[in-house]
Amino acid sequence: GFSSVMAFRTGATTGVGVDALARKDASIFGLLGAGGQAANKILAIHAVRDIGKIKVFSRNIENRLAFCDRMSDMIGKEIVPVDSAEEAVRGSDVVISATDSNVPTFDGAWLEPGQHVVTVVGSNSALVEGGWLKSGRRENDDETVRRADVIVVNHPESVRMEKQAGLYDPLEQGIITDDDIHSLGSVLSGAHPGRTSDDQITYHFNNNGTAAADMALAKIVFDRARDRGRGTEIDIPVPGTQ
Repeated sequence: GFSSVMAFRTGATTGVGVDALARKDASIFGLLGAGGQAANKILAIHAVRDIGKIKVFSRNIENRLAFCDRMSDMIGKEIVPVDSAEEAVRGSDVVISATDSNVPTFDGAWLEPGQHVVTVVGSNSALVEGGWLKSGRRENDDETVRRADVIVVNHPESVRMEKQAGLYDPLEQGIITDDDIHSLGSVLSGAHPGRTSDDQITYHFNNNGTAAADMALAKIVFDRARDRGRGTEIDIPVPGTQ
């Protein structure tokens, strides 16, 4: 959905990652996907970078065209449909995949030095273990992981706990180790330096929501609703009191 709190949270976390890890002069964006999650990605990057152009690829051409028209009207920036995932990736400063794909949406061989890459993925390990799917859901291929100089996730523990295929499979194959995976929080706090040169490929595996992000967003929603006189105040009894 375009407007659920969870959708906003996921989009906003991508924006935080772009702000922390994309080159400061990043202005060309490649976007894979044309649904509600993709719309929230555009709003997020619009908040943290001066957008020169966004190239959008999705498999359904009608959706792609309508999405570009709607979003360019909304933010007043150049948002153009392209005919392939490769065209969206090549020449972009930031590459964002926002799909519900079960298979990689782009080839890591297309990536270029200096790019920041984002995938958004949920775990479906239960479906794999139950025999319903051959492999876990992932938008990235192994080559993307192999080429990334910096890999960050929202919640490192979830990669193994939920067997999130995009990083879990490369871990199991020895392409990366646990030490190669850093939390976005450690970059924000300065514990990890993040991007240290304009030539690095940085990769944000936007893997899980965090309670802190949900609470921050809930507070904003609450404050805005109260400022506008929306909603109904109710008294919630404190346990142990009358």
